[in-house]
Amino acid sequence: MNDTICAIATPIGIGGVGIVRMSGPKSCEISDKFFTARGGKKPSGFTPYRMYYGTLDLGSFSDSCLCVRFSAPNSFTGEDVVEFHCHGGAALLQGVLRALIDGGARLAQCGEFSKRAFVNGKLTLAQAEGMIDLINSRTEAQLSAASSLMMGELSRKIEKLQGEFRQLLSHIEVSIDYADEGIEEKGREEILTSLKGIYAELSKLAAGYGRGSAIREGVKVALCGKPNVGKSSLFNALLGYERAIVTHIAGTTRDALEGEYVYEGALFRVYDTAGIRESAGLIESKGVELSKKYIQESDIAVFIAESGQLSDEDEDILRLIESKRHIKVKSKADLDPSSSGFDIAVSSLTGENVDRLKRLIYGRTIGKVYTGGLILTNYRHYDAVKRAMALTEEVLSGGSELFLDMIAQSLRQAFEALGEVTGESSIESVIDDIFSRFCLGK
Repeated sequence: MNDTICAIATPIGIGGVGIVRMSGPKSCEISDKFFTARGGKKPSGFTPYRMYYGTLDLGSFSDSCLCVRFSAPNSFTGEDVVEFHCHGGAALLQGVLRALIDGGARLAQCGEFSKRAFVNGKLTLAQAEGMIDLINSRTEAQLSAASSLMMGELSRKIEKLQGEFRQLLSHIEVSIDYADEGIEEKGREEILTSLKGIYAELSKLAAGYGRGSAIREGVKVALCGKPNVGKSSLFNALLGYERAIVTHIAGTTRDALEGEYVYEGALFRVYDTAGIRESAGLIESKGVELSKKYIQESDIAVFIAESGQLSDEDEDILRLIESKRHIKVKSKADLDPSSSGFDIAVSSLTGENVDRLKRLIYGRTIGKVYTGGLILTNYRHYDAVKRAMALTEEVLSGGSELFLDMIAQSLRQAFEALGEVTGESSIESVIDDIFSRFCLGK
């Protein structure tokens, strides 16, 4: 990468400060054309990592701003980097960008700064994905999980496991080379013992994915039940504001409404689905079909009924959700507080037990309060770990029946699967897809 790229690194709009970033071998040379610090010093002569106040002179206009230089290889991208911290007007920043391009830089592609950081060994692919998640985080739990990923906890764990695979592969090579001297069986036992420990660590990683995915994507909660049993009222109560129209007329909700709330730092996406009944008209029946789709795709279904005397329609709905995680809620607890036959009785009118219901939903999906630490949140990482597990299990189940060269082949494949997490063995199309999700200035 011999060219120099530039982009606006802050959101477009009006603000106090806007940053224009440049990375590449000509960053200082181009910057010298436009910026002069107080005292006359140019960016090429700056002490790295120190802010300088001065004038950015672009001919038709100027700005009093700050400039900082980062020297290769000790920069985010691993290249020479210069940043201008200007006043945050959209026209001003676009003007700076045009001047830098006219001066010899080119406009960066989406995520190209981060991609250069990856190529130059400044961060792993998993850390780059953590950075994306950090930028997009909306809740404390998402932020904590993304921070852990970006700071390299998963990368370090994967690299440790790869190191253990590497040691085993070396051991196998020795066993093969010196098989005539009778050390093969001893080597095999040591290999299988070590592999059991590796498999246990991989299993622990994979087991956390369900919870991690829920934290990253948000838990999908589908409210379901017959018409007019209080689904929309409960929907509004969970959200804390009036999102759905509530009337005494059955079948008011014809389409699924979506809303969100945050509980214990985690995001919950709630769907108020159309009441399910056999006698629905044409329009309402389409809503019923859509309800069934949302129920199937949800992480947990919340069944709602207003009486302990369940009808045939109630029983049909329960059969629909019996294979899913679900909670049985008795509505209108202000009229009848009994919860016999249900997990909980709730009053949307008074708010009674609404918070308890949130706690119940949380407990049956995420499981316990997430306070940080290593957890798989990305399906790509989960898939790589699962493939490494399958290959390891293949060796363990084969045991003494497998030739050492067959064991070595499986362990190499497991090593390469884990390398996809960090980017050590990722194909170019995967790398391009990940970095295309970044904004232009990242």
